Amino acid sequence: MWRGVTRRRPFLTGGSVNRVGTVQRGKMVIYAIRQFEDGTQLINWNTEQPRDDHKPNDWATPGRIEDFIEPFQDWKFDWLDIPQLFADAEFIMEYPMVDRDPVDRWVWDRIALMGDAAHPMYPRGGNGGAQAILDAECLSELLADEEDFRAALREFEDRRLDTVNKIVLTNRSQPPDYIIETVDKLTGGEPFERIEDVIDPAELAAISDRYKAVANYTLPEL
Repeated sequence: MWRGVTRRRPFLTGGSVNRVGTVQRGKMVIYAIRQFEDGTQLINWNTEQPRDDHKPNDWATPGRIEDFIEPFQDWKFDWLDIPQLFADAEFIMEYPMVDRDPVDRWVWDRIALMGDAAHPMYPRGGNGGAQAILDAECLSELLADEEDFRAALREFEDRRLDTVNKIVLTNRSQPPDYIIETVDKLTGGEPFERIEDVIDPAELAAISDRYKAVANYTLPEL
C-alpha cells in the first residue's frame, strides 16, 4: 500500500469519500482530512496493488511514484486528475499489507493485549484503527466500573476477542470493497451506466449488511 496527502482544491462535494477500482486493476481510496481557510483541503489517498517482490515489513519506507503509478496513468477525470494528485503529494509512504492469524487469548493475569498487538488485520473499512479504538473504549469502561482489574481484563477479552477475530478473517475473504470486486467480475472491468443493470441492488445490500453485522456496524450496534 502507498499512502500520501496532497493539498488541493476540493473535489466533488468536498466531503466525498471515494473508493475506486480493485487491487488487481488499481485501487484508490481518496477523501479530505482537513479544510484550510483559503478553501483548499488536505486530501488523504492510498492505493493498494499486488507485488511479487516481497520485502521485510517496514512501516517507515518512503514511497516512490514510479512504483505504483502505472495503472493510473490515464486516470484523468473531470473531477480529479489522479496522476497530478500523486505528483503534488507532500509525502508518500509505502506500507506492507499484512495481518496475522487470530489468537485465542489476549489476557494473562495482569497483562492484556489490545489493538494491533491483539489483532493485526488488513486495514480495510477503517477497521485497523477503529477496532483498536473500540478496544480502548471497552477496556476503559470496564476498568472504571470493576474493582478487580483482573476481572475487568477477563471481561474485556470475553467481549471483544471473538468479534474482532471474525473481522480479521472477513477482511481477508470479503472486505468492504468486496462489492467493487463483485461488480468488476460481472462487468469484466467495462464501463456501465446503471448499477441496476449489473447486479440486483438487494444483493449489494446483502453483501454490505453481512460485513456490517460482522464489524458491529449495524444501526442498533452504533
